[in-house]
Amino acid sequence: MNMGDAEARALAWAGGAMLVTLPVAALIAGVGSVFALWTQLGEDNQQQVEAVLPIVESRLSPVLGLNEARLQSGERVYISHGGNFFLVGNLFQVTAEGVVNLTEIAHREDRLGELASVPEDRFLSFIANDERAVVTVFTDTSCPYCQLLHREVAKLNELGITVRYLAFPRAGLNSTVASQMQSVWCSSQPENALEQAFQGGWVQVDQNTCSGAAISTGFELGQRFGVRGTPAVVLPNGELGEGYMSAAQLAEAISASSAGSESH
Repeated sequence: MNMGDAEARALAWAGGAMLVTLPVAALIAGVGSVFALWTQLGEDNQQQVEAVLPIVESRLSPVLGLNEARLQSGERVYISHGGNFFLVGNLFQVTAEGVVNLTEIAHREDRLGELASVPEDRFLSFIANDERAVVTVFTDTSCPYCQLLHREVAKLNELGITVRYLAFPRAGLNSTVASQMQSVWCSSQPENALEQAFQGGWVQVDQNTCSGAAISTGFELGQRFGVRGTPAVVLPNGELGEGYMSAAQLAEAISASSAGSESH
C-alpha cells in the first residue's frame, strides 16, 4: 500500500460486471477441457479468442446457457453457449440461507488449491505453538503497512494463528526490493533477516548460492490471485483481502470467515 492510503484498511472485496460482444461466431459448445473447447473453433476464431480470453479451464455454470471459464490471470468469465457474449463479474445464487457469491467461492477454492501446491521452502513461516489457523500473507519489505502487520505476528501466534509469508515485491522481480527479499529468503536465519529488512536493513547474502525461486513464486502467484497491494492476506477459507489489520481484527475476520464457510 502507498502512504497516501488510509492509515488502516479492513479486508475488503469488490466486483463489477460488464457485457461485451465478441466478433466470434462460436466460442464454446459444451464443457470440459480447453482442448475440447478449441475443437469447436476454426484456426482463425481460435486466434481471436486466445487474443481476448487466455482460457485455461472451462465448465458448465449453474446458469442455463452459460459456461464458466477460468483465465490465466485467475479471473472468471461466463460465456454464452453460442460464443457471442461473455460476462465479466460475480455470479450470485439466491438460496434458502441467503445470497451466495458462487464466483467468489470458486476463487477461494482455486487459491487454496494453488497454495497447497507451493513448496514449503517458498514460505517464510512464523508458526504458532498451539496452531488453530493459518493465514498466508503476500508481503513487501518496503511496504509500511506490511511492517505494521509484522509487529502483530507475535500476538497472532499467541492467538494460535500461524503466519506464512510469500514475497510480493510490488515494483517487480527486477527491482531493488526483490533483490532485498531474495537475500532475506536465502539467509540462514530468514526470520531474523526479515525483521532486519522491515527495519530498513540489508541482509548480505551471496545470491549466486540461492535462486530467486521463492520470490518469483510469490510474485507470480499473487498476480494470479489478483493481488494489487500489500499486505494481502489469504484467510483459511481462501478469502483474500488487502490492507493492514491488528491481530485482534484479523482473528475476528478468521472467525467470521469460518462461520460463513460453514453456513454454505
